[in-house]
Amino acid sequence: MIVGDPIAEYSRYGCDSSQNLVETMFTRFLDKFGKPDVLLIPGDHVAHNVSAKTVTSDPTGSIYAAVKNNIASVYQLVNKYFPETMVLPTIGNNDGHFHNMAIDEYSKDDYYNFLYEQWFTVLTGNKGLDSETIKDDVLTAGYYAVQLPGTNYIVLSMNSMYCDSEDLLQHAGEATVE
Repeated sequence: MIVGDPIAEYSRYGCDSSQNLVETMFTRFLDKFGKPDVLLIPGDHVAHNVSAKTVTSDPTGSIYAAVKNNIASVYQLVNKYFPETMVLPTIGNNDGHFHNMAIDEYSKDDYYNFLYEQWFTVLTGNKGLDSETIKDDVLTAGYYAVQLPGTNYIVLSMNSMYCDSEDLLQHAGEATVE
């Protein structure tokens, strides 16, 4: 393969993983280990350079739609391979409307409802987890806690974007902007 060739079956150095690579990895994992009880999936479900760089760089909302489409595609793929597995995702710095920034107050309802739908409806192994407490937490700011069934273990899924040093005041969760 020529360096810089845009067609790479299993990705290239410095690029996000291709769908082919991810599906091959999922298949290999299932062949080797079988169905897991729980998967922890850290953020950055959206490819690099998809989310908007600045508040003014998405006047039509097309970038925000692309972010949501990317997230939905990832969870559909995970669910295809792990339909009975509890999947506990988190939000990464590429997963919001704006890179390295928490969700704006004006987008919170839409974005967190979308994530809740993806996490607790699309991911069919999570069907029994949709308690009111979890729903309230996700809809408030994209975090939640889940006790693993039959254990004393609790998994806390944080939304660390509210702590990002590049975040802006108007994205600061419940904070008011004056």
